[in-house]
Amino acid sequence: IELFSELLGIFNRSLNELVEKASAIEERTKQAAAGKEKLALARQYAAQAIESRVSGRKVPAAIRKMLGDVWLDKLMCIYLREPDSHNSPSWRLAIRTIEDIIWSVEPRLSEESQAELVVKLPVLRNRIAQAFQDLEAYGTTNNVAHLKQIAALQEDALNQPVDEQLAEIEDTGGEPEENVSIPEVPDQVIAQESTAEEPMPPEIQAAAEELKQVAFGTWFYIQESSNDHPVRVKLSWYSKMSGNYMFVDSMGVKSTVWQQCELAEMIANGKARVISDGKVPFVKRALVAIRRILTGD
Repeated sequence: IELFSELLGIFNRSLNELVEKASAIEERTKQAAAGKEKLALARQYAAQAIESRVSGRKVPAAIRKMLGDVWLDKLMCIYLREPDSHNSPSWRLAIRTIEDIIWSVEPRLSEESQAELVVKLPVLRNRIAQAFQDLEAYGTTNNVAHLKQIAALQEDALNQPVDEQLAEIEDTGGEPEENVSIPEVPDQVIAQESTAEEPMPPEIQAAAEELKQVAFGTWFYIQESSNDHPVRVKLSWYSKMSGNYMFVDSMGVKSTVWQQCELAEMIANGKARVISDGKVPFVKRALVAIRRILTGD
């Protein structure tokens, strides 16, 4: 009896360690997936913010590259690190600086526009230089080199040959406002606008609605093709931003990720189904059964 009690104690400790290890691995897996998702969203949000400001503007290639490298990284860092992300003062300062830079390097084809830039350039240069300094913590950059490059392109803008007729057609507009208003776009819109889909068939739409009611920790059988064996996986994480469903195996290791529409289609086609015989994986059920035999329950 003492031997069986000792074995049972060892078995219980091993079982608990296995469960704790699987839970820890699953938690790290979810955190990694969420971090990767937020990083991708930050990049998409930052890229869209820059593109919306350079689109349709005569921006020198060197400035486009600077915005796509230095300022994209800064916006991403701000989005990831600031509690208010794209509504934070740092984000607004970065956006205003991007607009300052673009406005100050656009070609000036009229004497009036060149004179306007000459008057406003000292203030703009100081404001841009101060912004570089204030935002230095958000991504490393060679401030001196970039400021020299901007200054050189500002001089190029002033030295453009005057063409009043062309200037009437290509008006650069007024200087960016001090307190620029940044339109807010919901994260879900940004994450989904590039992946617009056709309306789903009724049976797939019904499966998608059912998916919304499925709780985390629910076990599925998934069989991607008739040549594959069904795989038992657990729904561990869902992203409202991308619509991704992440599944893990019995040890908490990431198994697969499916888009909501893909998973709904698999359910509608019988390639995926919820396991109705409980949420406990086979290995754990087997171990628990062995423990019951040993204890005589």
